Amino acid sequence: MKQTKPIENKELIKTKASLWAVFPNLETYHDFINENQPNALISFIRYAKLNGAIAEESEKSFEEFINQNKHEITVKEYDISNISLKDLPEKLQFDSFRWLCSRIKILIKKFELDIPSVSPTMFSRLNNEPANTNKKKNALRILAFWIGQERPAFSSFWNYETLLNLCPHDLNISKITEGARLAVSLQGRGDVINEATIKWLRTELKSCIQDMNIKYASIESGTSFHITEFSIKIPIQSATQNNFNHPKIYGKCIRDAIAIAHQISVRWILSPHNSPKKFLSVGIASGDFSELDIPLKTLINAKLQGDPIIRVTDYTHMCILINNIQVICCDNPIQIDVPDGSRLTLWWFIGLWSTIYWDFAPIILNKNSLASDDESKYFLKKALWFPDQLTSFRDLEKGNAAIINLFKFPQNALLGFEIAKTFFYRNMFFEANEILKIILSTEPKNLVARTLRINIFMQLSLKADLPYSIAETYYRWFENEAKFCLENCKVDEEFYCEYALAKLAQALKILRILRSDNDLDSIKRDSLSDLMIKTLKDSLSVFEKAATLSPTGYRSLYWYVLVSSFTDMLLKDNELIFNKKPFIDKHGCSMNTVVNMFKLLGWLPHDDMAINSDTIEFLKQRLWNAANTYNDTILNRGQKPSTTFYYAILNWDLNPFLDVKTARQVILWLREAINIAETVRKDNLYVFSTFRLNSDVISIDKFIEWVNILITEIEKRVGSYESLLNRKGDESITPEESGGFKLFCHLVDENI
Repeated sequence: MKQTKPIENKELIKTKASLWAVFPNLETYHDFINENQPNALISFIRYAKLNGAIAEESEKSFEEFINQNKHEITVKEYDISNISLKDLPEKLQFDSFRWLCSRIKILIKKFELDIPSVSPTMFSRLNNEPANTNKKKNALRILAFWIGQERPAFSSFWNYETLLNLCPHDLNISKITEGARLAVSLQGRGDVINEATIKWLRTELKSCIQDMNIKYASIESGTSFHITEFSIKIPIQSATQNNFNHPKIYGKCIRDAIAIAHQISVRWILSPHNSPKKFLSVGIASGDFSELDIPLKTLINAKLQGDPIIRVTDYTHMCILINNIQVICCDNPIQIDVPDGSRLTLWWFIGLWSTIYWDFAPIILNKNSLASDDESKYFLKKALWFPDQLTSFRDLEKGNAAIINLFKFPQNALLGFEIAKTFFYRNMFFEANEILKIILSTEPKNLVARTLRINIFMQLSLKADLPYSIAETYYRWFENEAKFCLENCKVDEEFYCEYALAKLAQALKILRILRSDNDLDSIKRDSLSDLMIKTLKDSLSVFEKAATLSPTGYRSLYWYVLVSSFTDMLLKDNELIFNKKPFIDKHGCSMNTVVNMFKLLGWLPHDDMAINSDTIEFLKQRLWNAANTYNDTILNRGQKPSTTFYYAILNWDLNPFLDVKTARQVILWLREAINIAETVRKDNLYVFSTFRLNSDVISIDKFIEWVNILITEIEKRVGSYESLLNRKGDESITPEESGGFKLFCHLVDENI
């Protein structure tokens, strides 16, 4: 384990962490000087000197310390759009803001800092107000100081700059004239939309916005919409509008609009006000707000065959594609004449890739909605497989209200899929498949449902104690599902990725057998080995097809690089196939693969001699853009822990320019993955994982166990996060130091 400096004592580490948290860069340092009396800075300089962070008690020495040791992780490099100050007790593991303020008061007194203490009410205010006064900013600074002192491992990311961005921005939202708008309409079809129903809709729309923490969304009043119609405005999140109108700038606000549309659709189906004689429609348009009223009213009032709920304009549809937002739109949009004399091209959604991207509706996760305890699971099994044994719905109602609603409206694919998705993330694969049968009985060409069945058969085949002869049956089943989709459905990147991952799971199942079963004869071993390599190559071929159908190809190309690297590792080292050796990339296969891919994409120049600091910076920016674009599309809480793991893989496994700064970041992302996973525990869900190179659904405890193994493996090679703080951020991590260790394949042998 390489170290250029001795490991520092814990107090010095805390001192540096607290100072870096308050002053993550020179800009924040100069802001502090301009906004505070000189005594405040003097107290921090004195604190730094007395505790060994600087040798000389002077502004020059202190500024050099900030400049040389500034944090490299910034708010730009991590999505905090759905996090607010009220989430900090959970994120930073403290009881309450009242307790926090008492600890801050002790630290201010202990270290004689000339900065005001803070009260819990200040943090309540900052939850809803911009940090636009010195008093508010100092409250965040002293919070950052506390994080460095008492949570030093979190201080690199949770610094003053990040905390500042958690507060509402000091923007005049009314002056932002561009973004996405959605209109929600309730229409009576033989039934009256009464006041109670209208009140329910307004309340639920507000709840959707709050639950998803969409900070800038607002329900508009005084518009030209009918009393049973509501309009929600979501501005682009930019302080300046450049009138460039590039579709990329609408990505996040359109994603949030679709998330609200999805949530309100599910809530309406489960609402006591719902009936076959009432219809909910949602329209989404984007652009200049002043020009969207007529398109929105046209969208929500259009009479469409099959009554699709969510409809979008042509421009919004283009923005959805360019921003990689995962929905399935109709094949043939229609054109409608609008009152102003123009024609509107109308698209509608026929599905959402909800298993991966869109979050659960809270009402589905409610303990009374869906099989959350043993008693409700007992009655659920009766309802699904032995309905004649249920004497009444009363027993089923105790914990399966959503199932009763599905039986009332079995043709409602949206509700059925949300139920199947919940079963899937509760490791109830047979129950999920039973619900999918109901959906497919009325919609046999439902691509999302068929694809989830492929995933279910894959998950069932992965069980460690399942003989390969039985797993082969699941492989035939998912191949049949895929064949049906290819022959009867309009497929897209997500289908191909799930199909490729199923093939990958088959190959890895064979590999685990070859590595663990010493009783296989040579003929059987060679036969299985050939099949395994062939299946890996088949998987790669399908990932290539997926990339062809995607505007960005981020998900499919990511997996293509990983599987291609892994295949090369096996081909260049046969012992990895037949012996239980650690999966170490001693031949540099992953780096060769990823560099070639970057050159093919134009992210690196083909001529190695042309690679310089500018081209490296360009590559980093493209990687960040790709990672953040993909991360922005994922709202599913069962997937969120693994998105942080993707950041770690991109920067450790697939980074040709690995340095100390990046190694620090990787450890922090892995720690953050644990924190995010813990937030899902209360929902009684499993989480998605790619630790074994499979796409597994595993328990939170298993997820945390595996993350900790990976952190330990990194620290064996380059040192702990704390020791990495003693090294310069731009110091390279050599291949010899990392030792060929790869996050993406280290745990392939693990069982679930």
